[in-house]
Amino acid sequence: RRTSERVRAEPSFRLSMGICFSDENREARRVRNPEMDTTTRNIYRLLVLGVSNSGKSTLCRHLTYLFGEGPGRAELQLYKRIIRSNVVELTRQILKLRIKPDGKTIDVKPELVKSAEYIMSSEVESNGFYDFTKEMSRELIKIWEDDDIRETKMDNIGDNATYFLSRINVLALSGYSPSPADVLHSRVRSVGFGRHIFRVGNNIFEMTDVGGDSSDRRKWSRGYSMATSVLYVMSLTSYSETGSGLVRENPQKSEEESLPVTVMEQSISLFKDICEESKLRNASIILFLNKRDIFKERIKQIPIRKCRAFAGYDGPEDDYKSCIEYMKKTILSRIGVERNLYVYVTCAVDERNVRRIFESVSDTVRTKALEVVGTLS
Repeated sequence: RRTSERVRAEPSFRLSMGICFSDENREARRVRNPEMDTTTRNIYRLLVLGVSNSGKSTLCRHLTYLFGEGPGRAELQLYKRIIRSNVVELTRQILKLRIKPDGKTIDVKPELVKSAEYIMSSEVESNGFYDFTKEMSRELIKIWEDDDIRETKMDNIGDNATYFLSRINVLALSGYSPSPADVLHSRVRSVGFGRHIFRVGNNIFEMTDVGGDSSDRRKWSRGYSMATSVLYVMSLTSYSETGSGLVRENPQKSEEESLPVTVMEQSISLFKDICEESKLRNASIILFLNKRDIFKERIKQIPIRKCRAFAGYDGPEDDYKSCIEYMKKTILSRIGVERNLYVYVTCAVDERNVRRIFESVSDTVRTKALEVVGTLS
């Protein structure tokens, strides 16, 4: 097993109000660590891209945990607020799904009406968080101890819903401190540039996570010229997701006409642009097909052919391996230039999976970098 050494990096981003912000004063400056003599070691710059909710920021946090230095005490306190606020928001979303056709009444047992109304009346405070008071924690626990609530279909809710809501009693404890798994499952929207640095052996990896919202994608090109490698993260479950929820049937149109544009199709289009970008011709490009665990369950409910990109799939609907192979083949066939692409199927919250894959990725990054040096020399 490759040895890794944890190092302290000078932070180039800060977490505030549950959002990852770049520090504008440092955005154009290379991250440096005064404890490391970077001139004597190999530095590989990884540009991490992908649309929102692809799991790229989770992947970055996990790699920092495994090979770098995880969050300090102050950051853990911030994550505590983020996670608790996530839970309030998730519960509100689930209660919204239970609103009756009259648009006012929530479908809960009579004894839970006041609890539901209390949670739904809560508002985000000026600091960007929901206030997680003792009363709020009591009402949340009441809601989540109800079997009917637990059986609510959560397809349109965040991927972390089941994880956090099964831990509601732990999260409500006064002495609660987030575990590494809690931090990885938290929902922190990345905005601007977030930089992470860690060392594996004698190699330093400087990882830049750029926001995936449409407003942030204009900033992607700023990192092209310095990138040793691009790690593009694509959520496997996005084949069934649109901007307004999951793919739904439209009985008034033919099957092909009724298929909406999914997040996956948008992501494939962006990936194609990355692969064809001339400024990245010397960079290795690695595609992470993420959220494999959720995907395995999703295909049992929604076939991949419900996504226009995979409408030609005629294999078994719930066969995980067949679906993955077809999707990989289809995505790569969209690329209009010849270049070596590396594809990994991942689960960003699975330690063994992330560690094993990054060890392979780091070899790929170094090999490609050496090839480029040889070509240019």
